[in-house]
Amino acid sequence: MKPTQPVLLSLLLLSCSASEAPTGADADLAQGKSLYLSAGCTLCHGQNGEGGVAGPALAGLSAHWDETRLTQFIADPSAFVKQDARLAQQAAKYPLPMAAQGNLSEADRLLLARYLLSK
Repeated sequence: MKPTQPVLLSLLLLSCSASEAPTGADADLAQGKSLYLSAGCTLCHGQNGEGGVAGPALAGLSAHWDETRLTQFIADPSAFVKQDARLAQQAAKYPLPMAAQGNLSEADRLLLARYLLSK
């Protein structure tokens, strides 16, 4: 092996390790995005949360929501719509009510809420 080969091999190994799976908050957001895609949210809210005919855009949710409340809303949106005039007005703009995601675990709903609040 030439003297420069170990250095090149080390650099190659370092560059490969940079593409590892995300950790911590980044991992939570990646899992939340995966849940957003797999739970069918894109059907109404669009691939990137841009909204559409069947559901509102999701940017700026942190102005009205925290993690706990949004996690609860995801589980049972109709309960919140009945108690909140702003949500009732928003819901009236769309042909169908938001589908409850009670089938997701509490932990998954929290990951989904974190992802949505990051937009």
